Amino acid sequence: MGRNQYPPLPSLISEGVKPVDTSNNIRRAAFTLAEVLITLGIIGVVAAMTMPVLIQKHKNQVTEARLKKFYSVINQAIIMSEAVNGERIYWADFYTGKVVNASTVESWFNIYLKPYMNIVKTDKNTVGGGTAGNVFSVYFPDGSILRQSYGNGYADWVFYPDGEKCAERYGGAGGSGICRFLFYYNPSEENSKGFEPYKWLWDGDPDKLKKACYDNVSIASGVAPGAYCTAWIQYNGWKIPKDYKPHSSNKKKS
Repeated sequence: MGRNQYPPLPSLISEGVKPVDTSNNIRRAAFTLAEVLITLGIIGVVAAMTMPVLIQKHKNQVTEARLKKFYSVINQAIIMSEAVNGERIYWADFYTGKVVNASTVESWFNIYLKPYMNIVKTDKNTVGGGTAGNVFSVYFPDGSILRQSYGNGYADWVFYPDGEKCAERYGGAGGSGICRFLFYYNPSEENSKGFEPYKWLWDGDPDKLKKACYDNVSIASGVAPGAYCTAWIQYNGWKIPKDYKPHSSNKKKS
């Protein structure tokens, strides 16, 4: 055997055994265009069914987190302010018939709460026809907004977890319990931290709270549908229940 010459490699196929033709198997393993389209169609249907649920779940989680955060932050601000400005019951004259407009509320907020909160800006603008057409608003870094409830002085406030998007979808007073959540400031109320979810005249019965949110069964006359939904979410540990369905009058703008 000469230099650089090697014996032939032994055959890997035994004598008398024919090689297997795999070409048909390869062809059979491929998908036809019709099969691919059917599969994509099924995936599309499943996605169409599940995506709205996932999107709503994410929105609920954001709403829950921001409601809980706001409740904690603003009541911590009250505690810090009391150390400097005295007890909160002396910060303002409530229910005295005194005219309280956006400018009055702005001055009050700037003294007692603004120094103790992380705020992007505040302003007075025309939203839903508040006192003198102006409503005082507070803007937070996460995009949420706290807004004076259409001229109702220091007491009634509205919190928007997703900011101005709510008004764009539902109008100035729409979307209560969906993207518009009511709070009230009552410094002298028993067991109140200062800022609490709206619970006017609620007697503590959770079934009444749920019906007020879901079915607009009146707890207090003249109160808008969805006003008690903030309190219902708080009652559930700042979690939106699986059966959550605020009153149907909270419809989107046409």
